Amino acid sequence: MIFVLLFCLIALLFVQHRLFFRQLLHPSNIVVAVFVISTFFAAANYTIWGDISSLTAGVILLSVVTFSIGSSLGRKLVIGSSSGYEEYEILPDIDIQPFATLLVVFFMLIITILDAIDIISMISGGISGILSIISGARGAVYSGLSISHNFFVQQGIYLCRALAYIYIFLFVYKRINHRRSRFFELIPILLYFVQAALSTGRTEFIYIIYGWLIIDYLTRSRFNRWSKNIDLKFSKKIIIALLAFVIIFLGIANIRSENGHRVQAFETISSYTGSSIIALDNYIQNEGIYSIAQYFGEETMSFVYSIMGALGVSNYSSVATLYPVTIGFDSSTITNIFTAIRRYLHDYGIYGALLIFVSEGFIYGKLFTRLKKKNDPFLSIILYAFISYPIVEISIEERFFSNFITARSVFCIIYICVLYRILLKPKAKNENY
Repeated sequence: MIFVLLFCLIALLFVQHRLFFRQLLHPSNIVVAVFVISTFFAAANYTIWGDISSLTAGVILLSVVTFSIGSSLGRKLVIGSSSGYEEYEILPDIDIQPFATLLVVFFMLIITILDAIDIISMISGGISGILSIISGARGAVYSGLSISHNFFVQQGIYLCRALAYIYIFLFVYKRINHRRSRFFELIPILLYFVQAALSTGRTEFIYIIYGWLIIDYLTRSRFNRWSKNIDLKFSKKIIIALLAFVIIFLGIANIRSENGHRVQAFETISSYTGSSIIALDNYIQNEGIYSIAQYFGEETMSFVYSIMGALGVSNYSSVATLYPVTIGFDSSTITNIFTAIRRYLHDYGIYGALLIFVSEGFIYGKLFTRLKKKNDPFLSIILYAFISYPIVEISIEERFFSNFITARSVFCIIYICVLYRILLKPKAKNENY
């Protein structure tokens, strides 16, 4: 059944891209594409992990189709016309003053150092460099410890993430405008990559690489009247981005591996991207497709229950990390990723899960369509790159409720808006930007 699912997903991606969502990086195309990738690696390990049930295949297909339906509704219900693109003979002059960039670099460097100090204080034993810090931090996290920052450092990390998106946009915009970026304008981006590595996880790299891709794609598409020729040229960049992620992914995996053993590339990537499909099938086979949550939103409403707990009106807390399970004929693979579908089924059942997929599709479809409207500011492109990251991991893990709907996202969005107005807005000749 896994091969049938793979064929159906590929066919769905081809049909909807040709007939409904012609932009390559439309959110609906991304959702189907990431499920294609996960299903491919699950199918590639068919002899080790086994097959999935027809019920699981049906749930996955129904989920991605309802997301696409929601996207179509969001596109059609955008208020106002989405036609009438504005063309520019000369692009608006957008830049950041060199002195401001030097201040940004100094600030981000301080935050990076303080972040490393907090991580070092958590690690027991000696360290001999940044690779040792990353490896030790991951081991400490696995043993149950957590990285603790004070308010200043934590807010500084949020600010650094916002600054990384701002400088990625600046770099992309200058290339489109045939202007050369100053070398030190790349330092904030590099420093954020260091912070992402210090976080010990791989998801931050997914988010920043995706953010770079989507900012580049949307900015170029905007100034080429959303021509389909952009999609063909941009496919090469997607391949390069995927290769870059694989290299970073395997590099971090090797740093984190115990006893210095080298990880196997195919096994590692398969486990990270494809095991979620098999784990979801195991869950459905054991628990069914209806809610078994002990209380509403047990595994998804972390933000709500954290607020209620702070107000003293609830003792409940959301389950952040799912227990790992073994998959495969010999139970040799351990995974704790189940796709976003598993959490939705657990908390709300199949009907609630489909409603969530329709709602998320509606939200992202509407936001994406609004980006195509005349005189839409560049700020919205940067914000969309940040807001839409949950869909990239939807075939691996749930991120919309558990990761995006959090206080951290609120702070990051505020910081992006404020920093855009301070750093970029004064240089724009066109008042609409």
